[in-house]
Amino acid sequence: MHENSPPEHKDKYQFHPGKTQGWWKELLADFLERIPDRVPLEKAFPIIYNKFADPELWIVDPGFWKLKDYCKNENWGLGVISNWDHRLRALLEAKEILEYFNPLIVSAEFGYEKPSPKIFKEAMRLVGLSGDCLVYCGDKYELDIVVPRSLGWRSYLKNKKGDLESLSELIRLL
Repeated sequence: MHENSPPEHKDKYQFHPGKTQGWWKELLADFLERIPDRVPLEKAFPIIYNKFADPELWIVDPGFWKLKDYCKNENWGLGVISNWDHRLRALLEAKEILEYFNPLIVSAEFGYEKPSPKIFKEAMRLVGLSGDCLVYCGDKYELDIVVPRSLGWRSYLKNKKGDLESLSELIRLL
């Protein structure tokens, strides 16, 4: 699927001729071709596509609640920049955390995805702050660290080999 990547980090869901479902179908077809006892795409697609929209599949990082409370006490905002499709808002609403994020920039809505500087600059525009006032945390170095740092943000990697493993650990870095 990488050979069909959109130019200039345009959003993959908008760029794909089949839009969101077309992109997911292509991804799943590529995956299913690698399985010895192949499951037909027509059977697997609706199950897997709908499963990714199921709130029960997703877990809110337990450290989020501590970070949210800390930011509220400091009068700081929380936002999200995500390379996801149009279902993200509904998922965050179902997990009862949507209200805590402003801005929420979803690549499928915005038209560009990380690591495009455009998506990070849009966040700066929406909050009215320069990069030196912003902190970003993500789980992929190439997507979440390089560009925000180039724009003056403090950015941290959240994974087992990164700067932190839980969002609550971000508090000590603020």
